[in-house]
Amino acid sequence: EEKQRLLAAESGSSGSSERIGAPSNTAAELGTEPEVGADGLVPVMAKSIRDGDVKEIQLEKIQYWRWIGYEEIGGKGFWTGVVGYTANTIFGEINAEGKALIRNGKVVKWIYSGSEEEIK
Repeated sequence: EEKQRLLAAESGSSGSSERIGAPSNTAAELGTEPEVGADGLVPVMAKSIRDGDVKEIQLEKIQYWRWIGYEEIGGKGFWTGVVGYTANTIFGEINAEGKALIRNGKVVKWIYSGSEEEIK
């Protein structure tokens, strides 16, 4: 199962049947799996960005969307999706990757994919 999850994440597959679903005992606390558009865009993530939940990520600066599916982070289960974007920093523009942690149809937190630090 872990190998399949890693292969699905590496291939950046959005909407394929390779994804591993959430364990049935956590489905109640997670809510239903969010919708993913044919182009990879995840409406609940786009809404969070539009609503200003995260200042650093701007819709027009997103280079790609990648749906991951169920993932455990910090011992808790979430639906997760990733965006690759250009961020303006004191060092100029850099490419970054943000991950949305989703529960019950809402992004509860944005973190950097690598460090898992919160994105403000």
